[in-house]
Amino acid sequence: MINEIIKSKTVREYIEKTGWRFSDKDIATIIYNSGFLNPEESHYYMNIVNETEDMDLVGEIAERVSYKG
Repeated sequence: MINEIIKSKTVREYIEKTGWRFSDKDIATIIYNSGFLNPEESHYYMNIVNETEDMDLVGEIAERVSYKG
């Protein structure tokens, strides 16, 4: 999923080369700052909600999606 979100080819290559792993919260922040339109953004957020164990993050995402709604 992260490769779909990060627009910079150079950054994507660096992430792959180094094996960098992002936390769910990091990914949510990248989505928030990426400039995606709401339907696409919501799709990425729902992937995180379905996979994370961080209930605080789930609440933050729900708030964000409902605010942007």
